[in-house]
Amino acid sequence: MSTRVPFNALTPGEDAVAVRAAIDRVIASGWFVLGPEVEATHRLERIREARWWSLAEIESCREPLFPTDLADRLRALHAPR
Repeated sequence: MSTRVPFNALTPGEDAVAVRAAIDRVIASGWFVLGPEVEATHRLERIREARWWSLAEIESCREPLFPTDLADRLRALHAPR
């Protein structure tokens, strides 16, 4: 089930307290790109490691990847012009 979020809906929602707490944790940690919040998400989602994948790894992956056409996009980026 997906949740519709209106364009430019910047007013606090029902989860405002939880969102503010998450923002405060990130700011307090000093880690804006990686850090404990990302590590916790990786643990929750069972992501073993975050690293760059090769095109061969992306093509051979049996799990869903997003965007689903990622391998095609990478091939197009590296195609001779």
